[in-house]
Amino acid sequence: MKKNLHEELLQLIEAEPTNESVLDLLCQIDDNIQKIIESRFQGKRSERLEEKINGSIFKAFKDNETGYSINNYLDIIINRVEKILGNSEKNISEILSELGIFALHHSQTLLIANENKNKGVIKGSGEGYVESYNNDKLKSLLEILNGLGIYGDDIICHIGGVEKNMMRKYGYIYIQIPQLNRSVLISDGSGENTFVIKGLPKDAYFFQSTKIDIFNDFEVDSIPYTKRWGELILEKLQEDFIPKIKMKEKISMFTTSELLNIFQNDKRYHPDILMKSSAKNLKQINIGGYNLTQIARLFHIKGAENILGEVRPENKKLHLAYLLKSIFGVGYESIMEVINLSQSQEKAPKEASGWKVKSQQLGYFPEVLLSKTQAELKLCRVCGFTLSEIAGELKVADTYGIKG
Repeated sequence: MKKNLHEELLQLIEAEPTNESVLDLLCQIDDNIQKIIESRFQGKRSERLEEKINGSIFKAFKDNETGYSINNYLDIIINRVEKILGNSEKNISEILSELGIFALHHSQTLLIANENKNKGVIKGSGEGYVESYNNDKLKSLLEILNGLGIYGDDIICHIGGVEKNMMRKYGYIYIQIPQLNRSVLISDGSGENTFVIKGLPKDAYFFQSTKIDIFNDFEVDSIPYTKRWGELILEKLQEDFIPKIKMKEKISMFTTSELLNIFQNDKRYHPDILMKSSAKNLKQINIGGYNLTQIARLFHIKGAENILGEVRPENKKLHLAYLLKSIFGVGYESIMEVINLSQSQEKAPKEASGWKVKSQQLGYFPEVLLSKTQAELKLCRVCGFTLSEIAGELKVADTYGIKG
């Protein structure tokens, strides 16, 4: 067991306890524990085996040598989630963000009152997500989803406001769960039922619809908050459970404009952050159940598979830049710098004579280059290439020992 694996898990639990990557790391740790068990005890097992070896397994990397079992990690996850959900100082938006769940905020009310049916879209006060929640239903729902293998980065939440003249104190949260082909309307307001909807209706529908309307337009189960609430929610959610959804089915669940909205409103997906992200972090991005490569295909980005594929780092960044350009436009230097560099390199000459002309156009004559320091030479670029890269193109780097 490596220390960095243990530390990485604790850091991820602190940052995003409902992220699926937490489960991945737990599985890695469990595999390592099993290997240690087999090697130390040569296949002999007992009911109290984990208890006996708990401290010794982690002795090599845990300063206090108390050790962590899988159950210890699970307790930490539960405590972290409960701490976030129980924070009365934070609004629902901040709570969902801490759990790694993307939330879209709407000034309109989700599920309008019957008397406002013909008044058009109703603007709420915003109190639906400004006031504190006790989060009992939301907490229970997230636990149920985790049990089905669905995590914070697999769902999208829409948070609406509350009309001033409504009896309802808290607004509804509309949660889309693509992997289950189900949606949930949930409110922690007293006496408010939870609605499980078959399918993934667009959020705009609920701005002009009442509770009566949704029963007329969709297959809906209304579940009161009783002792059997969790049992009934689980039953209705997993009726059409599909472990994996095909690419085309997944993509069709969200329109391009919806994905644009997600990217442009979540600071985690800011171009400057994504362009600096490691390949590992890019692989962990999951929006509504699909990754960056799948999203790039939706935007018809040529070479989309290269964003997460086993290719050169500069190739990954180029295709990521094209995706972000489609989403955010040309106003970001971090995006355009990569694209402009690639376009410049495409115009690079193939022969030595061509490189000579390009170099001299930039003032890179022999006497000028020979007068530069090593640090200055590393900054020189011709058609976007460093001098060492040009030497490699001309196949003279090894001959003349040109490096860096």
